[in-house]
Order: sequence, then C-alpha cells, then structure tokens
Amino acid sequence: MNRWHVFRQGACCHVLACKQAPTVKAAMQCLGQLLAAMDPTNWPAAAAPWALLLSFLTDARPKVRKRAAASAEEVLAALQGTPALAPASEALAAGGRAGGAQRAGG
Repeated sequence: MNRWHVFRQGACCHVLACKQAPTVKAAMQCLGQLLAAMDPTNWPAAAAPWALLLSFLTDARPKVRKRAAASAEEVLAALQGTPALAPASEALAAGGRAGGAQRAGG
C-alpha cells in the first residue's frame, strides 16, 4: 500500500496523487492543520493521516518537503503535554510507517 491509498474515500487521495507541487503543498498544510486541531485523546484515529503527512518528508520536491516538515512541526507543537505526543514522535522516528501506511518511493 502506498501513500495514495491511505485514504480510500473522499477527495483527499485525488489531491495528494496530484503531480503539481502547489496542490500537494496546500493539501499538506490542510492536513497538518486538521491534525493539530483534533482531540489528542483520539490519536489512534489520526495514525494513518499522520503517517501520510510524514511520508511527504522525503518527497522529491523541495517545497513539498518543506511544507510537510512545517505541518509536522505544527502537529507536534499542538501535541505537547498530551499522551498523543509519544506515538506521534515514535511514528516520526520510525520514518512515518505508523498506522499501516508505507512510504512510496519517490
């Protein structure tokens, strides 16, 4: 399974499969804001979207990587002082492979 299949329903997979960096950057920003705003006690529901965001940290496009890093930083800042920080940090350290999502090559 690659990052395009993490979300099987809705427009999210279509936006993230887009080859245009500006569209993907906007999607990364939106995903980061949603994850930062969610209730940290419901973190298990966010594992797959978090892994998807983390998979873009190694994207071939520099501006997409930068936006993904900024979004990840925003999420981690929002999780400070909550029990959800540990699994989110562990997923980051593991290379974004939490929640069954795997990073696709390039």
